[in-house]
Amino acid sequence: MKYRHELKHEITTADMITIRQRLRAVAEPDRHAVDGKYLIRSLYFDTPTDKALLEKQSGVSRRAKFRIRYYNGDRSVIHLEKKCKVGGLGCKISADLSEEQAGSIVNGDIQWMKDSEDELIRELYSRMVSERLEPKVIVDYTREPFIYSIIRSSLISSIQTDISPTL
Repeated sequence: MKYRHELKHEITTADMITIRQRLRAVAEPDRHAVDGKYLIRSLYFDTPTDKALLEKQSGVSRRAKFRIRYYNGDRSVIHLEKKCKVGGLGCKISADLSEEQAGSIVNGDIQWMKDSEDELIRELYSRMVSERLEPKVIVDYTREPFIYSIIRSSLISSIQTDISPTL
């Protein structure tokens, strides 16, 4: 696993405009961006007692969360992701899902997962059974990514949440 630093800061709209102009002067847009941006939809999993949320809010040093994610409304490429945090470092493990597979997970039809060839899918199945992980919240937002050498800076906007666990 490759760990990386990930820092997040809340900024004002005025600061975002200034930072965007400065980043455009020195950085390249992300090759996946459409008109410099992309829309992200994530469906996060948690326990009935919101363990992942509470660990994040409490600043637990070693934690993990699962999500299903796709970009720009394109459900032909859907990812199951596990994000891990250890201290100030994070990593991401990913597996591809078909729209049918993602839909079956959301609908609670998970028996097929235990026989999957993909270790991450089997791990999510195990945690859905043992820890009662379930789809909990949708988060939609717009990311405006910039690349400079090995650094990626992203401006995030239009954040919306929904507690209806659908794709």
